[in-house]
Amino acid sequence: MTARRSVPAMTLVLIVINVIVFLHQVSLPPAQAEAFVRVYGLVPAKIQLARRRAFEAEARRQCLVANAAAQDPSNDEAAVMRELEANLAEFADEWT
Repeated sequence: MTARRSVPAMTLVLIVINVIVFLHQVSLPPAQAEAFVRVYGLVPAKIQLARRRAFEAEARRQCLVANAAAQDPSNDEAAVMRELEANLAEFADEWT
């Protein structure tokens, strides 16, 4: 393995940004520091909630498509759509 000859500029920029934000947060009064974290902090539960809502919206859309296709017995995809609709509950269980 050869030694790096370039300066990791992006890493250094990220470190400087983190230090600046940390110093700003430490300089705030406790109430403002808490508000700062609430506004700009990353909350994994919010991300998961957004992903779950997107999944549920897509599941509803697919269910509507499957129901529309299942109503037409002459449609070649009707059987496949009915099978997809049956499997939808199984997929939903994985996300709960």
